[in-house]
Amino acid sequence: MALTSGKVYSCLFLIMMIHSILSVEFSYPHYYYKKKSFHERLYYEKQEYCSRTSNCTAVGGLLRDRCIRECISPSCYKTLYKWDELEEGEVDIRLSSFKGCMVQERNQGTTI
Repeated sequence: MALTSGKVYSCLFLIMMIHSILSVEFSYPHYYYKKKSFHERLYYEKQEYCSRTSNCTAVGGLLRDRCIRECISPSCYKTLYKWDELEEGEVDIRLSSFKGCMVQERNQGTTI
């Protein structure tokens, strides 16, 4: 069965539509984060503390990661993750912004 030019154009149009849908850039709030030993230590100390809380020890895997981040900073978690939760296997490109939000919060003395 030979493809007519109309079918070829329809296939190309469909491919272009799928490509444009899949290539939408993921957008989220960005917080500047400069990786300094003090900031890293602060983050990992909070992470360690939160990983030991009863809420977070009761769950595992991705639910545990979510629990720990929400424990570290509920407001930063809400801003960066609550509207679009991490999924299993997803690369967390928002972690640096989460750390930046946490540092900003600490510097402003709002939480933490």
